[in-house]
Amino acid sequence: MLEIVKNTAEIVRLPITDGWLLASGTPSAAIIDSSNNTLATVSGSVILPGSAGTCTIATVIDAVTFTLDDVAKVVEGGYLAYYPSTDIPSGSSEAHFLPLVVRVAKIVDETITIEEPVGRTVEAGDIFTRCEVTATIPASATATASLWNRIEWSVPVTEVPGEAGGTFASGDAITRTYSQSFHIVRQRFASYQSSDVLRYMDQNYPGAASSYPPGWFRRLAESASNRVRQSIMASGNYPHMMGDPSAFDQAHTLALRMELGSIGLTPPGWDPAMYSEQTQSLYREAVRMALGSTWIDKDDDGAVSATESPRPVYSTRLVRA
Repeated sequence: MLEIVKNTAEIVRLPITDGWLLASGTPSAAIIDSSNNTLATVSGSVILPGSAGTCTIATVIDAVTFTLDDVAKVVEGGYLAYYPSTDIPSGSSEAHFLPLVVRVAKIVDETITIEEPVGRTVEAGDIFTRCEVTATIPASATATASLWNRIEWSVPVTEVPGEAGGTFASGDAITRTYSQSFHIVRQRFASYQSSDVLRYMDQNYPGAASSYPPGWFRRLAESASNRVRQSIMASGNYPHMMGDPSAFDQAHTLALRMELGSIGLTPPGWDPAMYSEQTQSLYREAVRMALGSTWIDKDDDGAVSATESPRPVYSTRLVRA
């Protein structure tokens, strides 16, 4: 989930992953709050990778690692559309290869690593081209901390690549609308990162990490963080939380254990069902303790009031007779 800190401007990006191709033209974005009020409307732009809107693969190192001729505007975490050199669209009306959208996991000099294989043999001469738009949300639109605001994008797209970047002939463009949700918060949620998952895997399942592609660790980190975030939101809290984010460290670790357990990664000697039950119980307790020990600025005034200070947490142990 996209989070924007209250009273700050934020550059946002939107990948187009539904098979449509970005055409020449200017995208726009309407910033709308949870009461359906439009806070701002801004012009955006298409992110053109490379110096001419495309990057050509110079060398294939393995299924997810390639050396490119140009990595300008290619960023870690960004998205690219892949085309094989044998089927680069020319702008005619004939059917073309549907672009495969990939996410960049790492960049070292001109070498990139993508999160997942593209699902076909990649060769030198294949290209990556544009599939992201960007815009800046002004600080004036983030004045109030709140959940479930949205960006409504209007994006020129085409079934045949447009002329932006000068590489492809122009196709007939239409404007499509895309919606992107975001929260305005007092502080960003301390989410788990891919590096946290890798560290945990190395400590608890040595050697297992090498069996998974880079994107797998990001998705696991996001799933664990989303579980904790949803637990906080289910309690009626979240956007105004001002306490120490490390209060949820234990909950994050237990959430990661639950995600790993769901795909069969459990400690040796444990019954999977018992391990899952115990981890879920510990997780619920960790969330409860964290919520009870941190300041939550419910009235959004920046001051700790008596009703917002940490609350006592009591436990009762039940023993079956």
